[in-house]
Amino acid sequence: IDISTAYLGMGIHYDLDSPTVTAPFRRLVGKLNYAVMCTRPDLAFATQQLARHAHHPTQEHWTAAMQVLRYLKSSSLSGLKFQGGSEMKLIAFIDSDHAGCPNTRRSTGGYIFTLCGGPISWRSSRQTITAKASADAEYMAIADAAQEARMLINFFRELGIDLKPAHFYVDNNAAISITTNEGISKRSRWIDIKYHIARDIYTEGYFTLEHIDSKDNTADIMTKPLDRILFARHANKILSAPQ
Repeated sequence: IDISTAYLGMGIHYDLDSPTVTAPFRRLVGKLNYAVMCTRPDLAFATQQLARHAHHPTQEHWTAAMQVLRYLKSSSLSGLKFQGGSEMKLIAFIDSDHAGCPNTRRSTGGYIFTLCGGPISWRSSRQTITAKASADAEYMAIADAAQEARMLINFFRELGIDLKPAHFYVDNNAAISITTNEGISKRSRWIDIKYHIARDIYTEGYFTLEHIDSKDNTADIMTKPLDRILFARHANKILSAPQ
C-alpha cells in the first residue's frame, strides 16, 4: 500500500465538465472526518483536502478517497499511545505551507499537541486570509495553536493539574520573531488583527518557542503532501502500531 498523500488534493482542480459522483462521496468524507477527530491525526490533511471538493466531487476525487481508505485499512491497528509515569509536558509542533491551494492561493496551517508522549489535539485547515509570505502563514498557524494551548492549559487547571507552559516547535525563524516582538513591522502590519492574539498569549506565559528543522517538524503531515518515506516517519511519531 502506498501511504504517500502526494496526489490527494494538491493536484486536484475543479473540473466542471467531469461527471459528478454520487452522494456516497460526501458520506465517506464524513466518516473519514470522524476518524480524524477521534484517533487518526495522520489522515487530517488528506481528509480536509477531499472535503474541499464535497460540493462537486468527480471520479478523480472518488479515486483519491479510495486511496485514503486503502491506507486506513493497511494501518487499521495503529492508534494513539500514551506513556504512563512520564512528565506532564505539553508539546506542540506547528507548521504551514505557503499558498498551497491552487484555487484560492491560501495556505494550510496545522498543529499537533502531545502530552505524555501521545497526541491530544490536532488540526489541519486552510487559513482564512491569503498570506503574502511563508513567515506570515506560519505566524497565523502559531496564533491558532496559541489559542488552543491556552484552552488546554486552563482546562487542565480546572481538573487540578497545573501544566507548565506549552513548548512550541516551529521551523520558521521569522515567524518566531514576529510572535516574540511587540512592534508591528511593515512585514506584519497587513496581517489581520485577530492573529496578533498570539503575542498576548505568549506574553501571558502560556507557551515558549523553539526553532526546529523542517525535516523534524511532525506537523508537516498536517499541512502538505509528503513522499512515502517522510509521511511514514511522521506518522510513526504520532501513532503506535502493535508489535
